[in-house]
Amino acid sequence: MTSSQHWPWHQPPAPAWFLTLVLLGAVYSAVISICGLAYVLLCLRRPKDLCHRYGPWAVVTGPTSGIRRSMAMELGGRGINLVLLDLNAANLHEISDLISSRHGAKTRTVVFDLSLIGTAQGTLLSSPGAPTLSTEAKGIDVQCQAPFFVTTGMVSRSSLTGWIAPFVPTADAYARAAARWIGYGPLSSPTAAHQLLWCLAPILPDAAFDWILLHAHQRQRATIQKIKAARVASAYPG
Repeated sequence: MTSSQHWPWHQPPAPAWFLTLVLLGAVYSAVISICGLAYVLLCLRRPKDLCHRYGPWAVVTGPTSGIRRSMAMELGGRGINLVLLDLNAANLHEISDLISSRHGAKTRTVVFDLSLIGTAQGTLLSSPGAPTLSTEAKGIDVQCQAPFFVTTGMVSRSSLTGWIAPFVPTADAYARAAARWIGYGPLSSPTAAHQLLWCLAPILPDAAFDWILLHAHQRQRATIQKIKAARVASAYPG
């Protein structure tokens, strides 16, 4: 063996920065694995009996379109009676009749502009309270649901092409997952696709993440503009 040859165990130690990156990667991988396991275990649980935990009535604001419409339908299908609140009386009656006929749930409709809360016209809807003024000492769960894209009137399926399309659930699919997560933690991304996106998001630099979202919105806007132009052309031919 010449003097220039060394046994593998005689290699110089790895630099400190490399060991730090390996440690951070291991910690991040462990956190992702734990979060993924927790999500799988929750999906295997039986959904909560929402009527038993929260009572037989729920309030859904803006239930005439998009995710909120799907959520109203989902809750009605779970046997929950609904108070539906929106600006448009005709659309309210349409969704109310649909829920009652399809699921047999009781519904009440309220035509109201939530932006009036805090004004003289909005006093009928109990002014914002504070923790010390609450009439309930317990039994209140607060949850923020944080989705990525969901197919609605604002985000059409045709406008989401390429790699992001498989990660975009329909409003009905999102509502089914969202209802299952009610009461489980203060923050939730109910669908598996959105959970995966939230896990991947911290890996990307902010500039790259912003670039992806910007281009997705630009593609969506371009598609919507084409649809509007086609409607105008069909309405006014020639």
